[in-house]
Amino acid sequence: MDAFYTASRALVAGNAAAAERALPPPAFGDGRATLGRLADLPPLPRTGTATALAERELNRVDQTGRHSTDGGDGGRGG
Repeated sequence: MDAFYTASRALVAGNAAAAERALPPPAFGDGRATLGRLADLPPLPRTGTATALAERELNRVDQTGRHSTDGGDGGRGG
């Protein structure tokens, strides 16, 4: 994850070479190819939904100071 964050920050700064270097072998193979695959992902609606739900839960915990006790299924039981 740290490598992805480093690559992301480099891309935001406009430094593609640093982004490629942040994704070294053997974990990523060729950094340029990895960035190319990530740039060409299809739409991921479930990922977007999951991210939004996780963000909502983190905000709720921040505001209330309490973690949910329903097992993480949105209170639908289990």
